[in-house]
Amino acid sequence: MEKKSKYFIAILPSQEVSDRVQEIKHVFRDKYNCTVASRSPAHITLQPPFSIFESEEKNYIDKLYRFSATRDGFEIDLKNFAAFAPRTVYIDVVPNNALFRLQKELIQFLQREGLIAANQMEERPFKAHVTVANRDLKPKDFKSAWQIYRSEPFEATFEVASISLLKHNGAKWDIHESFTFLNHTDLQQ
Repeated sequence: MEKKSKYFIAILPSQEVSDRVQEIKHVFRDKYNCTVASRSPAHITLQPPFSIFESEEKNYIDKLYRFSATRDGFEIDLKNFAAFAPRTVYIDVVPNNALFRLQKELIQFLQREGLIAANQMEERPFKAHVTVANRDLKPKDFKSAWQIYRSEPFEATFEVASISLLKHNGAKWDIHESFTFLNHTDLQQ
């Protein structure tokens, strides 16, 4: 029987920002025994997890390359912390028209190309964020952590020059393939 794997599509921040986010995830791991968020790289989810047969993977990759080839790069600003009580603490993304347009156009593309079934679509409105603690953060630990992080400053800016397809390996999420935009500048130079 053919195997299905889990995937999701996301924006990954620069290495410098990713390292800062991982440090915060490690604080949650060490202080609150919260490890779920540490099983994926720092990211902003564009399309939540979905399952496909591995034989369909190449088709997805080819089409995501086609989608990305028509995109322009843009910047994202991260500012401070926010929460989805009572379990999730995240770094907030400053509202950004280019990001919302990318996410909307990606979802429309996935639907039009038949890559995502209606039952795999996210029903909640898109809320861009970078999770640092989630499902396994106990409500009492959430209260304690939120007392600290609700006033903790965090600021970062990074260029979005690609999107990535992440694949679950059975234990954690790995970056499976990245799709560079046709028009972007490298702010890291």
